[in-house]
Amino acid sequence: LKPADILFLLRLIYNYFLIKAKQQKLKRTARIVYNQQDMELAEQIKNKAVELGFDLAGVTDASPIDAGEVQFLSDWLAGGLAAQMYYMHRNFQKRINPANLLKNAKSVIVVGLNFKPPKLPSLKTKAPAGRIAGYAQFEDYHLFIKKTLCELADFITSVVAERPRFKICVDSAPLAERAL
Repeated sequence: LKPADILFLLRLIYNYFLIKAKQQKLKRTARIVYNQQDMELAEQIKNKAVELGFDLAGVTDASPIDAGEVQFLSDWLAGGLAAQMYYMHRNFQKRINPANLLKNAKSVIVVGLNFKPPKLPSLKTKAPAGRIAGYAQFEDYHLFIKKTLCELADFITSVVAERPRFKICVDSAPLAERAL
């Protein structure tokens, strides 16, 4: 982990474009050997992320995703599996290379949060009733998660010697986050 240029990434992990079978076959392999100090910093960051309320946290390098992942994404898009998600076709080079989102980025911190609202009890009524979509029942997760990522960035800044640069992304960046 190189604290000078940390790229933050958050994408909630929905069944977005990788099916489970492909995900199991295409695993990202570590390409950087970290020294003990970097490993300790990565552990501190992951622990702080969990303390702040994230369910998952990981640190990886900002190198391009594996060729197999790139091919799978290309085939997935070419096969029309993105349906109405036209934005998936834009910024392909950024999507497959995290360092293209923040110049000279060295690391990516990926966090996950289960933001699924609890199931509301159904009301027994004879009157016509509708259902409220889960996403409409609670505050916009983008705002909550961005605020929490800013807290994590403040923590990182407080524990490293040189001031890092961040790019905080909450479902807003063209990135193949599952491949990371």
